[in-house]
Amino acid sequence: MHIIYYQIVSINICIKKIKKNIIYIDVWFQFDFVLLLWYDGKASSKKQRGEKVKADRRVIYISLGVALLTIISLFTFQSIKLSGGEKKVVKKQNYTTEKSIPKENADIVLKNIEQEKQAENNLVYDGMTLEQLTDKLNRSLTSTLSGKGDIFARRSIELGIDPYLSIAIVLHETGCTWNCSNLVKQCNNVGGMKGYPTCGNSSYKYFPTLEDGINGYIDNLYNNYVAQGLTTPELINPKYAASQTWATQVNRYIDKIKAS
Repeated sequence: MHIIYYQIVSINICIKKIKKNIIYIDVWFQFDFVLLLWYDGKASSKKQRGEKVKADRRVIYISLGVALLTIISLFTFQSIKLSGGEKKVVKKQNYTTEKSIPKENADIVLKNIEQEKQAENNLVYDGMTLEQLTDKLNRSLTSTLSGKGDIFARRSIELGIDPYLSIAIVLHETGCTWNCSNLVKQCNNVGGMKGYPTCGNSSYKYFPTLEDGINGYIDNLYNNYVAQGLTTPELINPKYAASQTWATQVNRYIDKIKAS
């Protein structure tokens, strides 16, 4: 028996562009096997022909098995996906950097956080809205400072200062509970600050407007006291005034403002 074995392979490729930078390629493999068999009539005996047939059958079965496995393997990888570039998965690592916050600034940070929470409910200070706080402060402001509670409230809250404290110091220093001093009336200086440009022949600082004077005073209170951890009358007293009763008097004004 003679065997002629032909293997014909045809490959079909279809390229489809699905998305940007992504291409799908489909590949089809087709195998054709042609087995031409014929027997050689010259085999010497029936026994020899039988053995030869068995051997030839084994060859045929092995060939068909190999061909079948090849086809299954190729069809397993029929669809090939190609992308324009390799995708790199980069795991983001979170690095936590711990910075030590000076103790004197810790209270300011906490106050700012609390103020942000209150702002969500439109509460700016002491459970009040800005309008409510302004009305409360205005009840303690008379004379030249009458109706200026909004300026005190906004600037104090912006810098994390107790607005009761900022007004209490002004009331104690300028007498604006009844009638403001000439320093306030003529120089718009509400905090007794010295500096340039001076007001008249004095060493006290002159401010163009009363709003400038209020904002300048609160800025000075923050930079020279609150930012250094001096946030209460008791802590401010040694640096701000020589009188040992200064803190007690300022606290009285704070109590009056809260009760108003």
